[in-house]
Amino acid sequence: MASDDTDDSTDESSGDWEPEEPTRVDDETIVVPMRMYKGITVFSTLLAVVLVVFGFFMFDAATQQQNLIRQAVVGLISLVGFEEPVGVLDVGFGLLGVTMILVGAGSYILGTRFKTADMLGGDAAEETDDDADKESADADEESTDTTATAAAEASPDDEKA
Repeated sequence: MASDDTDDSTDESSGDWEPEEPTRVDDETIVVPMRMYKGITVFSTLLAVVLVVFGFFMFDAATQQQNLIRQAVVGLISLVGFEEPVGVLDVGFGLLGVTMILVGAGSYILGTRFKTADMLGGDAAEETDDDADKESADADEESTDTTATAAAEASPDDEKA
């Protein structure tokens, strides 16, 4: 059992650490293993594209009377024994199209919230590099100010000696 603990700490220090289950980070990002990330990305993007394309097909069915989808729906309605509602199909197809596009966009947005540990490591490294650059620039300014002040204070003492 001790060897398992050692292996986990080795993985974390080498930067190859991946969570075994999804974990949430402060900025609402969800950290997942690479295999899960690939699956989420592929299927959320696929679902988004399919829904957006079919949403535009529904818009087409709402605006054209000779559309294949519209004719199929009218045929099903007539099989049941109802007449084709005049404006109801236009509104129904239009609302269905908008809904499909919004659900597709939501699918894509939710899919982008997932990241791997390596993706977070790169962001954190960039932030720490920027912070280190700022701190070194501040330290250089302080040392220059201190040196100039020390030189100004030292020159009157040299004249007295």
